[in-house]
Amino acid sequence: MIENIAVSVKIVALIVYLILFLLVIKSKVEAKLKRLFFLYIFGLLIWQFSSLMIHFSNTKERALFWYKLLGSGVALQSIIFLPFSQVFLKIKRQKFLTYISYITTLVVSIAPFILKMYSDVYIGMGGYYIPVFTNLFYSSGIIGYLFWGFGVFNFIRYYFLEKSKLQKNRIKYILTGALIVVIGSTSNFTVLQSYPVDILCNLINAILIAHAVRKYHLLELRIALKKSLLIFLVVLSITFLFLIDNYLFNLIPGFSQEQSTVYSGIVSAILILVFILIFQIEKINNFVQNIIHPEQKDYQRILENYSKKIASLLDIEELKQSFFNIVKDTFDTKYLIFMIYNPEKKKFIPNLVINEKSDKCNLECIDGGSPLVNLMLEHQRPILIDELPLNPIYSNIASKVLDALKKSCVEVVVPIILTNSLYGFLLLGEKKSKRNYTVQDISFLSTLSHTTATGISNSKSYHELQSRLSEQMLLFLLSENFSKTEELEFLIKRACHIFVNFLNLDWATIGLLLEGFEDRIITNGNIIEKEISLIKSIYQKIKQKPVLASDSLFDDFLFKSDNLFKIDLEKNIYEKENSFLFIPLLHDKKPIGFLLLKFNDLEQRSRFIKGKYSLLKSIQTVISQGITLHSTFLELQAIKNRNEIILEGVGKAGNIIFITDMHGTIKRVNSTSNTLLGYENSEIVGHNILDFLIFEKNNKPYEIDNIINQYQSNSETYTASLMKKNGSTMPVILSIIEVKNEEVGNKTYLFITKDITDIRVAEENVKKSEEKYIRLFNEIDEVIIIIDPNGIIRDINPAGVDLLGFLNKKNLIGQNIRNVIDIEESEFDEIFNEVLEKGHVKNRELSIERNGKLKNMIININMAYDVNGKPFEASVVIHDITELKLLERQFLQAQKMESIGTLAGGIAHDFNNILTAILGYTSIMKSKLEENNPYNEYLSVIESSAKRAAGLTQKLLAFARAGKFKE
Repeated sequence: MIENIAVSVKIVALIVYLILFLLVIKSKVEAKLKRLFFLYIFGLLIWQFSSLMIHFSNTKERALFWYKLLGSGVALQSIIFLPFSQVFLKIKRQKFLTYISYITTLVVSIAPFILKMYSDVYIGMGGYYIPVFTNLFYSSGIIGYLFWGFGVFNFIRYYFLEKSKLQKNRIKYILTGALIVVIGSTSNFTVLQSYPVDILCNLINAILIAHAVRKYHLLELRIALKKSLLIFLVVLSITFLFLIDNYLFNLIPGFSQEQSTVYSGIVSAILILVFILIFQIEKINNFVQNIIHPEQKDYQRILENYSKKIASLLDIEELKQSFFNIVKDTFDTKYLIFMIYNPEKKKFIPNLVINEKSDKCNLECIDGGSPLVNLMLEHQRPILIDELPLNPIYSNIASKVLDALKKSCVEVVVPIILTNSLYGFLLLGEKKSKRNYTVQDISFLSTLSHTTATGISNSKSYHELQSRLSEQMLLFLLSENFSKTEELEFLIKRACHIFVNFLNLDWATIGLLLEGFEDRIITNGNIIEKEISLIKSIYQKIKQKPVLASDSLFDDFLFKSDNLFKIDLEKNIYEKENSFLFIPLLHDKKPIGFLLLKFNDLEQRSRFIKGKYSLLKSIQTVISQGITLHSTFLELQAIKNRNEIILEGVGKAGNIIFITDMHGTIKRVNSTSNTLLGYENSEIVGHNILDFLIFEKNNKPYEIDNIINQYQSNSETYTASLMKKNGSTMPVILSIIEVKNEEVGNKTYLFITKDITDIRVAEENVKKSEEKYIRLFNEIDEVIIIIDPNGIIRDINPAGVDLLGFLNKKNLIGQNIRNVIDIEESEFDEIFNEVLEKGHVKNRELSIERNGKLKNMIININMAYDVNGKPFEASVVIHDITELKLLERQFLQAQKMESIGTLAGGIAHDFNNILTAILGYTSIMKSKLEENNPYNEYLSVIESSAKRAAGLTQKLLAFARAGKFKE
């Protein structure tokens, strides 16, 4: 029976160790503490598993092996307790001992397998093997207990040094577990060695340590500790009763061991049942509760009375005072302060205070963005200050905040949260009774804060509703005022009157910056001369710097960094007691004026603007829109009149304008239709536009929707015809303009037509002229080339294609003229420079080689310019003068020959005259001489030579005159 109980206890212990290990691993405990707790639990697991296997060992050898492993587990969990204590207590001055602990753990864990620590084993009373220890085992145990004892010493020492109540309670857990371990270890040296007393003690110790490691809530630790100790004492008492009963039944003659166990179990069960029933008795239960909660009060009754009281309170200050008083009366504390958030300072400031301390604490470090505030918003429950430095989830709380709270002796922070925003919080100090805050205390404070928050929220809602009704009335009166069509100046004066009477102001002023209302300042109320000067100064500053005013939010315009009010006014013109409120009036983010309100005093102004940003924006919007809409109305009236004039003026320019609805029904037409079409307006209005407009495409008339849709998609003008009254048609250009209205399905269209009869005639003439030009361009023998300013050929006529030797002009378009006309580059540069400089080149002769023949050309170039005076294109005209040059050379040759002939004729006549004389005198001399005269021979030679000369002269005359010389 005892053996079965021991096995069951060991199995339960193994399961519990595993569960504890998983719970701690999943918790938010720091990693190093998790590792050491794991080693501690691992040692216990080895211990319990080895102890369990010993029960199933049927030989001494197996039992000895498991005892050796058990010794390793015992050594591990004992020695590792020292570094566990160092990490748990955050001790940083024992690093050397930490390293010694790890080395000793390794050595002592291996020692049972190397050294002889057990001399023998024998079957004990429990029915399983019990070891016989050697001196080495006791030495090993002493080493283990030395380290374990050092760890216990650390916990005891730091328990007295520690100021945090939370940490003290955690240490209590560890020390309680250590005491229980000592009891269990001692049992192994008594007759209880065969019973699983040490296992139960180690199990309870492990549960206590795990609870201390993973639990950070102070109240949970404190209450759980008291309850666990109470239950442990009860269970321990019942266990001792069971053992005593078992022993007593064994003394009765005739009772066997099995019968003693059964009867002992029955008696123990009856005792447990009696114990449970006793705790159901109210007085006993109250007694136990008083042990655990010695200060418990009737919180339910207090909360009911408080709820009834605040239900009728609508003043927030009274609510806060009631909350403060109920806490003060319930908890007799040395320190109590109610912190309220101040939006202007963006910090929590003291509102109600009870402080018995002589020194005042600085809590200004708690602002709207403090981690403590975020923590209260996240958890929405009271927070114990002792938890903050130890609980990992509170690790982001700044040390400055903690120091301030601890210096103030604050123990509990109670938040009051309104719609996810922290309205304020209550700081509670230590109780005068020195007692700790209980779970019931914190629960009561939590409920009390929620009840107070609800009351404050309801009160704020009531006051806000009342304020909104008043605000809505003000906005309604202003809106109604500006909805009228009276003079703008009168409307503004009435708006100022509304402000003065509704808000009980000294005066109100509106200054305008609208076109047509310049330098207009309208005031209502009792205003002094100096304040008028201030208003005028504001007006001038806004005119000078409109951007500054448009960026301003209400009265901050008066305090801009460029010192707007360093003007020649008395110093006290803008002191705070004068209580001005400036509101810029804007349209499309541009200033159109300003509203300046003068309150009676600063307090009245503060009450008005406090939390009234939306109202101020609404006032700004209503007045700005009212002024803008009224001025827009005036502008629209002027535009309407101007449009009437423009409509008729456009008609005088020959345009007929039809205004139709979305179905094409004509609503209006200008008077030009009378002149051009012959209709009266009454004959056109009410008819469909298609009754007068003729659209044809594939001989099918358009529908109005098709015309409009096609126009809207293509954004084109149309060519159409208008039917005249006499049956003829007038060609027109049509433009369709859609006038968009806010209401869906209600559209207006403008059909603008212009008579293009003259344009059609002009187009026909231009077309004929173009055809004539194209025919001339293509048929002329002259070469015409159109080039851009860079010399790129844009067009060329057939004569040019033929001259340049190309098949067609496609091969020439896009080429540079330099590449198709073979002349020197320098000559090209000279020609182009002259064109760019003078705009033309006249009768420039060029020689171009083409197909091995040299051709003579005359080139003329004229540059065309665009509207900006920049070169646009040039026309190059080339004339082939090769044949002309040939004829010219022939003519010159003929002229030369004629001159030579004339010269030769003159010479021939002169020679003839000379020769005539020579021949005549020769003949006379021959007639005078005798035949045998020797001189006759000489005269005959002279005569013969003269005749040959005469023949030559005759030939010259024949060349010169195409005639012959006659002797």
